[in-house]
Amino acid sequence: MKTNTKQRILDAALALFAEKGYDGTAMREIAQKAGINQSNIYYFFDGKSALLDEIIEALKIIVADELGRLIEKPHAKAFTALMKKLAKQRDAIAILMQEAAKQSADHLSLAAFSKDVYARLNLQTHALNETDTFIAGLLMLSLTAYGDDWRKEYGIGKTAAYTAFTDMLIRTLHLEGTPET
Repeated sequence: MKTNTKQRILDAALALFAEKGYDGTAMREIAQKAGINQSNIYYFFDGKSALLDEIIEALKIIVADELGRLIEKPHAKAFTALMKKLAKQRDAIAILMQEAAKQSADHLSLAAFSKDVYARLNLQTHALNETDTFIAGLLMLSLTAYGDDWRKEYGIGKTAAYTAFTDMLIRTLHLEGTPET
């Protein structure tokens, strides 16, 4: 029951942060959307910033896991799987990018996000560095958050965009070989 309540709180916060922004969302609204009393939120979280931190932490894990899979097998199918997984995180990504743009919290910067993802990758046999991870992460997050818009603007199909992006990502990450379809 506790896990269910905690997840309902996180889901409500994610939806409201995506809809109204972090600053525009009140704890009262999160409680109402989660169907609980506002005081119950504080059983699980110290405050609104702790909710945001947990949402972003979950996103870091997903990005690191999926990027790790792509690094292991750099091909278009792996990239498509990564993008499908990230598409389910579109709201969290949008929140990260909105909050990072404010630069009011150092731990929410895209560079800090990237460093945490890099640390989670635990790469011992690959020459990937933090700068590469930042660029790759920024590309992935941008494509997820804004890809549909720019694909429509430039008349690029999803398959062509993913193939081109996979090639660019492989070059950025200095991976061997070329993207397989």
